[in-house]
Amino acid sequence: MPTKRRHRTRNRHESVSESVTRLLETGEKTDLESFALAGSRQTAARRGIWDQSKDDILADWINQHPGTRPAAWWDFDAPLAVERSLRLRDLPTDHREPRRRVGGRGTLACEVLAIAPAFAFGLSRDFIDAFQVAYYNGLAVDIDGKRIGTEYRAGGFVADAFDPHDPPRFESQAAYLERHGLLTPREAARLTSRDFEPEAIIFQVDGDEAPDVVVGRSTNARGESHERTH
Repeated sequence: MPTKRRHRTRNRHESVSESVTRLLETGEKTDLESFALAGSRQTAARRGIWDQSKDDILADWINQHPGTRPAAWWDFDAPLAVERSLRLRDLPTDHREPRRRVGGRGTLACEVLAIAPAFAFGLSRDFIDAFQVAYYNGLAVDIDGKRIGTEYRAGGFVADAFDPHDPPRFESQAAYLERHGLLTPREAARLTSRDFEPEAIIFQVDGDEAPDVVVGRSTNARGESHERTH
């Protein structure tokens, strides 16, 4: 999502700090207050703050970024998921519908491993990588060439590794909102065909930093325009 800082023209809820507002808008944690509030145990508190301030935040956000919604909207106000695969049957009842996948290679980690699903802006950041495919099929080796994960056998783990040459692609936010009838008329009038193009998941690594998950506004990993999502 866009993360450019801007001067806020409205703030009827002055008790909500700029850092918490930024957390609700982009998911970014910029200080101790926002970092603490982002924890899973603070979901109810975060939702309460969102409910009291979302009218102002949404109006400002849609004016600045038509065809998209803030991070907290995706967490708390997006349509409820109505379809659940067998592997995702244990999702909470208030889980929000993710964006529809339209192509690319890469299995969601939460579909094949015992980890909790994590979504932001309607997208997952956890995909199976090539090492995991090798490890859980008993084919991985250490730096000395010795096998690791010897309790696993080839063929026992069926999943596609994330492919940077054919990355997972999903409908855009604008396409999602249009599909659910959630675009405002004024907002829709400002959009172009580019806003409805599929978006590709891209992992970027800067130096020694952990990988960043970004969304490329193109149908492949060579798109020049990227939007940070997580």
